Amino acid sequence: VVTASKIPLKKETTTNDVTVITRDAIEKTNPSDVSGILRQVPGLHVEQPGSRGGPTSVYFRGEGNEFIYFQF
Repeated sequence: VVTASKIPLKKETTTNDVTVITRDAIEKTNPSDVSGILRQVPGLHVEQPGSRGGPTSVYFRGEGNEFIYFQF
């Protein structure tokens, strides 16, 4: 896990909530896009107001999307 301090930590040693979505979990759900995966994460609100493939907003527990970091 890379934190705001940019120092790598093991998931087990951080005090922050961290969700890791594994390849196995993705393959089991067979989502059609990334938003389908993110909708399964507790505390995330995924909003896609337009058509499929259009802009998607992700919010964390009522915060703005500037507090969310995705690493692919």
